Amino acid sequence: MKKLALLFCFSAIIVMSGCKGGDDQKIKDCYKAYKDCVAKCDDMAKQCRDNYSTCLKNCKDNYDKEKKACDDKFPKKGPDWADCIVQAAKNYDDCTKKCTDDFQKCMDDVDKCRQACMDEFKKCLGIVEG
Repeated sequence: MKKLALLFCFSAIIVMSGCKGGDDQKIKDCYKAYKDCVAKCDDMAKQCRDNYSTCLKNCKDNYDKEKKACDDKFPKKGPDWADCIVQAAKNYDDCTKKCTDDFQKCMDDVDKCRQACMDEFKKCLGIVEG
């Protein structure tokens, strides 16, 4: 990530000040394409966050429904009720873990997207890592 930030800063300097012997318009075009690409990655990240929030809310809603079903089915709140509540809690934990796993996979895809943008930007500028 640090390398990405440094390359971005370097590229921004080139775009703003031009490049001796270089093609300023090409540099600007590369930079615009990079910014457009990153904007798409940012949209992906927002969707990841929105999906995660919705998923967690659904887990909570399901947990509340299961708890109410336990209360309705076992009004005396004995051992059967406790087993029912424990199962509802386990289901909630499993659900939130799946939400978190899906969110992390989604954000990994965002990282890959951003890296692809940087790779294309470097290719466009003709920068080759040594």
